[in-house]
Amino acid sequence: MKNLHLIFVLSVLLVSCSRQDSSINVDKGPDAGDCLLTVNLSDGRDRTKVASQSAGNETVINNVQVFVFRGGEGSDSGMLDVCASAGFPNSLVGESGSYDKLKLKCTAGTREIWAVVNDATDRTAKGAGVMCKSDLLALTSELKDNGPTRLFMIGSTTEELRSGSAEVSVRVRRVCASVILESVTNDFIAPAYQATGMFRVKSCYLMNVPAMTNFGQSVKSASLTDQKYWYARMGAETSSPQKDLIFDRMDPSVEVNYGSACRTAHTFYSYPNSCEFSRDNSWCPRATMLVVEAELRNGESWDTCYYPVVLESLESNRQYRVNLTVKRPGSNDPNDPVEFTDMVPVITVDDWDSGESYSPEI
Repeated sequence: MKNLHLIFVLSVLLVSCSRQDSSINVDKGPDAGDCLLTVNLSDGRDRTKVASQSAGNETVINNVQVFVFRGGEGSDSGMLDVCASAGFPNSLVGESGSYDKLKLKCTAGTREIWAVVNDATDRTAKGAGVMCKSDLLALTSELKDNGPTRLFMIGSTTEELRSGSAEVSVRVRRVCASVILESVTNDFIAPAYQATGMFRVKSCYLMNVPAMTNFGQSVKSASLTDQKYWYARMGAETSSPQKDLIFDRMDPSVEVNYGSACRTAHTFYSYPNSCEFSRDNSWCPRATMLVVEAELRNGESWDTCYYPVVLESLESNRQYRVNLTVKRPGSNDPNDPVEFTDMVPVITVDDWDSGESYSPEI
């Protein structure tokens, strides 16, 4: 996959182990063994387009924070050497934002360089509490702070910084997973449902969505036992800001006649989830589900039914494409997947910009 990159151009100047303001301007000459990191950003706007979201949206850099930690085997390994940020309080995109290169004076030696993109908080600010790498990795991010044009990303590289100049590329990856409902196809088996005007799609959404993770991504979804760390527990959630990430309503409902398909793509986001599917009637951490809410004509009225698709595992920076083929009426409960012997769920997961199909037939 073509990952986002932050390009670090390193030139030689004075030492500083303190936090640096992003506007600092250093003009002194070089001292042997020390370096100045000049940070140039590439927002990856040339990436491949994905369904219902432009590559420009999903690669936008609104703000960036850079942390340089000491590496190697010494007693100071992991300690913060320097950090800086850009994009606070004004975003780097749009008329209100600007960017004129970060300059971080740091010591030479083995250094671990971390880049944090689109975080909701400036962690380099005075009193933020990041004094070592473990402090940074223990910080948490909430799903609600993401958005179609502000996806949280993080990445790192370890380099040996010496006197002179160097160029370092840090690959950042999106922490959330993307789920795209690409199509809903009407292929009802029973002739009664093959008549015109019998089936329409009302809404689609993610359910059982982990809403918190840490920067180090060591927190597992199964350990999130507090309900506040989950969105749409066992049902649709339509309140903001959650609905902007996990819920779409068709207004009016979209009629899908036999032999045709609704191909309007809907993109949703979730933090990683490795929990298994659960039928427990009381809440517990469980697999994320993509639910298509539909209606079947019953005389002069419409009956609501659900087509839940279980997503067995959602991983960071992965894109999951779903193409649903409807063969029978759905279930009465979004927590109860319809299961038939001829249902063929196939899921293959690839990198974000080339994920393949998940094509269940229900």
